[in-house]
Amino acid sequence: MQEESHTDWDEWLSSFPLKPGDTLWLTADLSRIAAYFAINKKRFSPQLLVDDLIKRINPGTLLIPAFVQSYKRNQIFNLIDTLPTTGSLSKWAMKSSDFERSNDPFHSFLIKGIHANLFLSAQSDSTFGSNSIFELLYRNNAVMLLWDVDFQHSFTFAHFVEEMLQVPYRTYRNYHIPIMKDGIISQHTVRYFEKKPGYQLSLYPIKDLLIANNACMIHHHKGISCAWVDLHAAFHVIEEDILRHQGKNLVTFDRRQWCKDWIKRYIK
Repeated sequence: MQEESHTDWDEWLSSFPLKPGDTLWLTADLSRIAAYFAINKKRFSPQLLVDDLIKRINPGTLLIPAFVQSYKRNQIFNLIDTLPTTGSLSKWAMKSSDFERSNDPFHSFLIKGIHANLFLSAQSDSTFGSNSIFELLYRNNAVMLLWDVDFQHSFTFAHFVEEMLQVPYRTYRNYHIPIMKDGIISQHTVRYFEKKPGYQLSLYPIKDLLIANNACMIHHHKGISCAWVDLHAAFHVIEEDILRHQGKNLVTFDRRQWCKDWIKRYIK
């Protein structure tokens, strides 16, 4: 089997302004990328992709999301053992000694690079709030790479903007989650700025706005889409749109969804 070459990655990455010193948030579905390499009889592994990206942004910082969608009552968040629900790349990075995991139970990241300690030390009582990793990404002019994933389900950064603006269609909910770190369990209360019942999120109009304002670039190759987002610029595009349109490009209200949401909360 042939070795991977930079030319292969360049087909996707050369269109984006990745540069030394970047703080890069990578979210990816690797299944079709791996299939592309297999069909062409070339070797593929997440390590090859990560190594290539690290070379491009060195001396920068790479963050891979290791999010956990929900918790059962009294379920412990263990930085080492609690598996993320964000795909195979996150699970691979969990096993790598090169990455360290941040301690937010819902939105932890696996982090490697020059500013890893800065992000690992982020402390916020709200998962999208001030002093969270999301605010550090904004402050540090981070960029995001979305590789073969649906923007609707992957552009979590939009929720940070919503919380900073205290949009009226979301409200705080407290979760009491035990966290295990270095073998020690401690109780934590995490605030989550959740959608109110009945509201449905759509990020596709926001994606179009970001593209129109040069905050997002899309490249397609071999049927696989890759998007680059300037998160600092994206914040201000979304902020302006929310203030002008009261979030109507982000959410709609549906009565049937309202019923479903209340039933789901009652069952929980």
